[in-house]
Amino acid sequence: MAEDIGNIYKTKIPSYAEAADIQAALKLFHYGTTTVPTTEGEILADSLAGHLKSLDTRLDSIELDPAKSDFLTQTEMINKFPTVPSRIDGYIGMDPDSNGGTVETLYSTAIYSNEAPTTDLVDGILWIDKDSDSKDIYVYDSTVPGSNKWVLFNNIKNIIDAKGDLFVGTSADNLDNLSVGANGTVLTADDTQALGVKWQAPSVYSQPTLGTTAIASGATVTNVNNLTINSTTIPTSKTLVATDSTAYVIPSMSGNSGKYLTNDGSTPSWATSSSGGQTLITTSSFPTSGTATHTISSIPTTYKHLLVIIKGVKAGTGSDGVANFTMQFNGDTGTNYAGYSTGSSSGGSIGATNLNINARLFNSADAHRQNYAIIDIPRYTDTDARYITSVSYGIDQNTVPWGYWNSQVYKGSSAITSITFTAGANFAGGTAYVYGVS
Repeated sequence: MAEDIGNIYKTKIPSYAEAADIQAALKLFHYGTTTVPTTEGEILADSLAGHLKSLDTRLDSIELDPAKSDFLTQTEMINKFPTVPSRIDGYIGMDPDSNGGTVETLYSTAIYSNEAPTTDLVDGILWIDKDSDSKDIYVYDSTVPGSNKWVLFNNIKNIIDAKGDLFVGTSADNLDNLSVGANGTVLTADDTQALGVKWQAPSVYSQPTLGTTAIASGATVTNVNNLTINSTTIPTSKTLVATDSTAYVIPSMSGNSGKYLTNDGSTPSWATSSSGGQTLITTSSFPTSGTATHTISSIPTTYKHLLVIIKGVKAGTGSDGVANFTMQFNGDTGTNYAGYSTGSSSGGSIGATNLNINARLFNSADAHRQNYAIIDIPRYTDTDARYITSVSYGIDQNTVPWGYWNSQVYKGSSAITSITFTAGANFAGGTAYVYGVS
């Protein structure tokens, strides 16, 4: 029985137990079987013939690809591939003039990876850093001191030497570094410089010209082409007087609310209307519950007279309502009031603490129950006695018209800027309209 011989390139030999047959032994050794193959397809791989067939197949592959079998001299290599002689896979270059000395070696490999290669390193190998923003390129140089032999080249950042350096074109396709200038200097074009620009101090002051008058550097000018400057400081607020030398387009607005701007041909000023007029200063709603007092404040003092109209005021008790309510000025609870009412010829001397407004303040919200009061306060900004007239009228719960009038005096020492109304019960609504009369 045949048995294997060899562990790498196997074939067959007869067993020692078999009868000696030299022809059968040779067939087994050559073909791996005593049956001689008639076609290549029948040849067993584990036989001498099979191993020869495998070698022949590999040689055929080489012969069919000249790039894997063509031997070129160094001159032929350069002539055949003048641009990239060291990047043609498979060719073998021969130096016929070599005498066993140092042979110049060309390297062309470029490795594109995230990390620097660490194996098969020879001088001249290029590494492109795949994960760098600008795809930095390094060349391997074993002569570089230290452990890192990869040298970054053609990197524009290498041109920068210090903080503030600038890239400057020196000619077509050429770039160089312009060092930062001294503090306060400016970049100036200068074609006599190697880089075409330079740092220099700002140009000296150039005298501006207004009309025909030149202003010298550092000079104080008081007259330019008939324009006279009398003051360099304009106050933020100032009352004009006849001796003022500074003219204002708009005089101070402080304390002049409600006035209009006028001028006498040369000086602007604020004024009130001399032809009459009535301006609604404020509309004030009486409380609807919870309090028997109501104050109208912040009345400006820019008018000649005040006119107060009260409509639909209600208070909270009685079917016929409260017969009247009172008013005080500026929160004055002193004895500075006196009054005459409903046609009476006398009402007492100054000494009361408020003034009456005779008006029925109905509790009901029925539409037919109405009241009005008109209060006229002439010369309300005077600081002596002011004579006040009030008229009230309306329709009661029985749809019967009614009316009262009052002639009263207030002798406070300051202009009237607030009015406080007080009822005998909590107010339940109503409206007051305050007008300024010029």
